[in-house]
Amino acid sequence: ELLARARLTRFIVKREDPTAEVWPLRTARTEALRPAMLEHAVRSAAEYLARNQTEAGRFVYQIDAVRGIDLPGYGWPRHAGTTLLLAEVAARTHDPKLTAAALRGGQLVQREFSVECGPYRCIGDSNRVDAGSAALTLLAYLELARGVSSAGFDADIRALARFLRSLQRPDGEFMHVYDRKRRRPIDVQLPFYTGEVALALARAYRLTHDPADLRAASAGLARLVRRSLFQNRYQYGTEHWTCQVLEELWEFAPDAAALDFCLDYQAFNRQYQVGAHSEFGDYEGGFAPNPFSPPRITPTGSRTEGAVATLSELV
Repeated sequence: ELLARARLTRFIVKREDPTAEVWPLRTARTEALRPAMLEHAVRSAAEYLARNQTEAGRFVYQIDAVRGIDLPGYGWPRHAGTTLLLAEVAARTHDPKLTAAALRGGQLVQREFSVECGPYRCIGDSNRVDAGSAALTLLAYLELARGVSSAGFDADIRALARFLRSLQRPDGEFMHVYDRKRRRPIDVQLPFYTGEVALALARAYRLTHDPADLRAASAGLARLVRRSLFQNRYQYGTEHWTCQVLEELWEFAPDAAALDFCLDYQAFNRQYQVGAHSEFGDYEGGFAPNPFSPPRITPTGSRTEGAVATLSELV
């Protein structure tokens, strides 16, 4: 198609990105990874997010790159996760621009998308809302309250924690969708949400000191690591949230079975990590989805996140 129909034009690009002198980061083969390199990478990512945020607090979510326009639809779990990252980096760097961006993201949800779910407060913009939006928003609120601004989020934190607890089944699992019109939860399970909810409640306990938050988080973790008859030690989903729950609860409610689960999960991940001498050697350190495809950024980041959480219980 290119040969038959395309017209090719040469043009010169001058790079003016201030990170150009230090990017890309060198791999572990050529230079040891240093804290300063990680700090630079994390800060650069946060600055990118802040640049792609509107004054109202929304982020550029999905775009048509050819036409340069935003595509319809918006992901509130993604919005909350992005706000969480900005809040974490702002708390560490005390950068006023990142602090302002994190607060804009949190206050937008607080102001416009905190809605009623029966007797509770939840997060969404439709009749059906999901647990992931509430859980990640709760995590973002907690980080904003802890490291950015202690004012303005306490009531929302407690309200979202109550909502998430109301979704828990007797076996520790959570129902992941709430029908606002019928005022009742729907017992379906979606990827990642149980781990997100358990982590949100575990972190909420540090602020609320409510034993109900601790019990719900512990029961959720126990459910996540409970292997059924049809599960085994050789196949896992993406369990990075599970291992972060393990880390968060270890001080208050240590779970040896969860630690064993996460150690097994790291052993599983090592089988899929790309080494220096593989055919994908340029992707050394990444986690490949199969032996024939190069690693993707998101799973590599999340699995590393889970590994760091597991490691923290061993040192």
